Amino acid sequence: MSGVETHSMAPSPLEQRASAAAASFSFSAAQANAAVRHMVQHLDTSLTAHGATQIPSFISRIPSGSEAGIFLGVDLGGTNCRVCSVEFHGDSTYTLLQAAHEIPRPLMTEHDYHPLFLFIAECIRTFLSTHPHLLAAQTTTTATAAITTQLPLGFIFSFTFEQHSLARGTLLQWDKGWTIPSAIGRDPCAMLQEAVDQVNLPVRVCALANDSVGTLLARAYTTPSPRGPLIGAIFGTGTNAAYVERRSKVRKLPGGHGDGAADDGLMLMNTEWGACFDDAGDELAPTAYDAAMDAASTNPGLQILEKRVGGMYLGELLRLSVRDIFAAGLFSFTLASDAPLLSENQVDSEILSVLAAQKPDDEVRAFVEKTLGLQGVTAADVHAIRIISTAIGTRAARIAGVAVAAIIIQSGRLDRGASSSDLSEELSKTEKDDAPTVAEDEHIQEAGCGSVFSLLSRAVRSLLACFTNPASTQKSSPSIKPTASPSSTKPASDVIDIGVDGSLIEFYPSFEADLRSALRDITEIGAAGEERVTIGLAKNGSSIGAAIAALYQSAEDADKKTSPS
Repeated sequence: MSGVETHSMAPSPLEQRASAAAASFSFSAAQANAAVRHMVQHLDTSLTAHGATQIPSFISRIPSGSEAGIFLGVDLGGTNCRVCSVEFHGDSTYTLLQAAHEIPRPLMTEHDYHPLFLFIAECIRTFLSTHPHLLAAQTTTTATAAITTQLPLGFIFSFTFEQHSLARGTLLQWDKGWTIPSAIGRDPCAMLQEAVDQVNLPVRVCALANDSVGTLLARAYTTPSPRGPLIGAIFGTGTNAAYVERRSKVRKLPGGHGDGAADDGLMLMNTEWGACFDDAGDELAPTAYDAAMDAASTNPGLQILEKRVGGMYLGELLRLSVRDIFAAGLFSFTLASDAPLLSENQVDSEILSVLAAQKPDDEVRAFVEKTLGLQGVTAADVHAIRIISTAIGTRAARIAGVAVAAIIIQSGRLDRGASSSDLSEELSKTEKDDAPTVAEDEHIQEAGCGSVFSLLSRAVRSLLACFTNPASTQKSSPSIKPTASPSSTKPASDVIDIGVDGSLIEFYPSFEADLRSALRDITEIGAAGEERVTIGLAKNGSSIGAAIAALYQSAEDADKKTSPS
């Protein structure tokens, strides 16, 4: 037999080393199933046991899209503080006014909580000054005085707290690189209200929720459906999810907690899933790079799942991997002693999205050089870095799929029996006339400047000027189109809807596809279950959710005022 012999070029030592590092980040179907079994057990057990996961939100109904009114919101996330007002039009649409402020790094690690919350209060003051019509609408002039009703504000607080009611909670722990010791054990709403009062704003911090709860509420309001969304999930700087659970299964709820829900009703649960593997970190197959990053973090041994999935950690994992290979002398590039590659937590996860996108080689090479602080990067260098980056991103998405699968299984939504039908019926019972169109009356109380705040106020205002982005105005689309599995032909009644928000799910090209691949790998879900899942971006979910939480609490407060004693 004659023919032409072909020879494949052997991989270079650099490529071999990069492939070995990438292999350590693999997460097989067997590992995914084992992790799901652990997480389902953890989710169920935590419905009884008090701790840092499975926290009741004290929200027991789903928006119908008919809610109306104007409400303020503050979203305190990993790196930014957003202040907004949301006008709900009662037809699943809204008008959003929003301003974002970068949080100065020193405020994230102060011992004292006052500077951070005064900074937030000054952000609110700036926002209301920019949009004076919001206060004008709350002011009524009489013959003797001008009376201003307080604007209700919902506070999205994206850190772990125990919720005691929709209006009150206790901070349990910081994460995402934050640590402010004096805030632990305190109520986030009370800390913000204290600062708001000190700067004399007519604002009432009336509701507390997590960003994932906000995303679930926003998804339900903007995309009403017979069954409603099951999950609201965040895949950004950090990660978390909320879901709809039967109230009767939430065994740690105290009796008479005041949310008005019957035992057969619903409860939105803030899973705090980032901590669901803190008692079993090996289930997520840690690499040497995971161990090094965790040991150097502000919370070693905690938020293990978040450290595999959250965007603020993925760039650091890539940095550690590339630095390790650089130390072996296998890369061609050079770098200065102050390059981000050599500095802890200085590599943004945006680099993973850029490497995963179909961009021109020269553009990618220039981005890698700038992001890591390198010179003389070759195509082979980029190829090796991309091999590792792809593995880290794929693992993050697959572990995200594990977490989503665990909630789907725990919720019972896969079942087509009576329990699912009953839950669907409960979702359809959402009252359409609960939302007030105006806030309750409450006179402004003048507050004297306390010694701490009076000393800090001027400094915070000057800081604020440096960390503020211009306010933006948005009108919602009539709905946000969901992404279904490519092979899905399921009717609407079978759909398992998930609202998502965050830079990873929005900008990492294959994140959803890799997440869905993990869903198909889970025995209890498989291809048939994955086909039923729709995933839709709930843009501005935290802001919209904050306003809905304020709407709910205002309605409850108004009911208390009108109810006989």
